[in-house]
Amino acid sequence: MGNHLRELMECIDQMDVTASASLTDQYVDAALSWFRLRASEAMCFEAGDPNDQAGMKIIGELVRLPYPTCWIELHRRLDEGTIIVGGLLIERDGALEGQVWTKSDGRWGYTMFFRSVAGENQSKISGINQADAEIAATIIGSFRLFLSALNCTNVRRVEHAPDAKLQKARAKRGKQPLFSYWTLELDLSRAESSESLGGTHASPRLHLRRGHPRQYAPGKWTWVQPCAVGNKHLGLIHKDYKGPIND
Repeated sequence: MGNHLRELMECIDQMDVTASASLTDQYVDAALSWFRLRASEAMCFEAGDPNDQAGMKIIGELVRLPYPTCWIELHRRLDEGTIIVGGLLIERDGALEGQVWTKSDGRWGYTMFFRSVAGENQSKISGINQADAEIAATIIGSFRLFLSALNCTNVRRVEHAPDAKLQKARAKRGKQPLFSYWTLELDLSRAESSESLGGTHASPRLHLRRGHPRQYAPGKWTWVQPCAVGNKHLGLIHKDYKGPIND
């Protein structure tokens, strides 16, 4: 997964990337300079498919980067195949900002630059046309949701290091080493115990509860895994989780 960031870096060095024809050469040059300045310092994370996140809620105060520069990678499953979406992200002046790159049909392309201010529902986006605004909002929302989960107390980061022999072979060929990347692992025992905290109201009908962050003490959040809750003897509620990710 972190290999994709290294791959993109090499493509940019060779100028083998695409960008919208509507962008000026000056804009593209500035975008590539921004990327080159930060990419080598990035910590890489795998965030899965944004299609699996529908209905989950973002917690704004948890949208924080764990490192100064992060590469967060999504894999969007479409009828025509999987598109890799990568965001190179930093925090500046209290806001999350970064570039989004996509790989489809075997080639990387610059998609957009965005700035997302804490507490605001709308992100400032440049580099895309209006027709792509909804897709852009979904991608940015996926990054923010991933960071919400990452900063919960019962979620830990699991490192996946590149194969040592492969790293050695790359070094012999004069290539830069591949990146390690991280995924998230949920502590189910803590999530289950947190679900039973508080509340004396009567049990509702049996229903599916999506995974979600829960605040169990001031400034302390935990991630609760998807589960069936309620009293099955009172009947079953079917919830259809569709629609955009929101604050």
